[in-house]
Amino acid sequence: MPSIDPEKLNRFVTAMLAPLSSYFTDPGQRVYWAYLVGALLLAAAVGLIRTEQRGARSLLGWLFPRSVWFHPSSFLDVKLMFAKAPIKAFVFVPVAGSSFGLALWVVARLDRYLGVPEPSALSPTTISLLYTVVLFLGWDASRFLLHSLAHRIPALWELHKVHHSAQVMTPFTLFRAHPVESFLFMLRGVLVTGVLTGVFFHLFRTEALQYEFVGVNALGFVLNLVGGNLRHSHVRLCYPRWLEYVLISPAQHQIHHSRDPSHHHRNCGAWLAVWDWLAGTLILSSEARPRAFGLPTKDLNHSPSGLMSALLRPLLGIARVWQTARPTDLSRTG
Repeated sequence: MPSIDPEKLNRFVTAMLAPLSSYFTDPGQRVYWAYLVGALLLAAAVGLIRTEQRGARSLLGWLFPRSVWFHPSSFLDVKLMFAKAPIKAFVFVPVAGSSFGLALWVVARLDRYLGVPEPSALSPTTISLLYTVVLFLGWDASRFLLHSLAHRIPALWELHKVHHSAQVMTPFTLFRAHPVESFLFMLRGVLVTGVLTGVFFHLFRTEALQYEFVGVNALGFVLNLVGGNLRHSHVRLCYPRWLEYVLISPAQHQIHHSRDPSHHHRNCGAWLAVWDWLAGTLILSSEARPRAFGLPTKDLNHSPSGLMSALLRPLLGIARVWQTARPTDLSRTG
């Protein structure tokens, strides 16, 4: 039996665990420690406002109910976080790093076919503000588009059912996504960031710098800090009615996770509600309240608490979708 090189084993284990630690130390991740602290403080404020939660003991019980945090569905969220860590280390991270290369490629092509533009008359402050807002809008709009397609294209819906099968929600429900779907969303981010950055580099060269907090888009940082993690939680936080036409509140996203099938395709926006408003899929928190989370039994394609089931059965569902669609496609071309 060949001996195991301790140094190689240590490097392998480190590479496997690094993505797990980065979830909490990387400001680009939703569960960055500061975002979790912000969500906890906001949730505590919501609980204290409610008279039945004024006691410290009852407040802790309300924030961390055993029925939620120790539910088999919550355990699957954590299992998927661990299961996708090696994929993130060896696939997602290298691909995500290609956005800068794509930006350089876009700059080179635009310079070649359009020529190098004259220096802009805009001030550096205006350029940075414009770049920050455009990146945020592009990122948010593309997430809405792909999320909407995941609800409308049968093959993508088979993957997205993993996320919607959550019967209870915690901030770790963010990780409850099939690896293939996670890769598609990551690839979307690479394309949007690379193309938009390339366009701004072409127009403004080195003056194209976005406003950042700890290395991430300033707008995204603020929105994550003030309750982004409450979207996947049992804490019902509503915004004023007028604001819910602009920003998706945690309560609105919880409606999206309702077990009621009529709510599954509503409120697909990540941060901004305007995309759903324009698409006619917006629903306000005052108009509905989920009685339960998850999918009806007839819509499930996997066990809501089984890791291998969540990884493999959606792929079988895609195969069935393609097999069913094949005769229809042939008849249309015949």
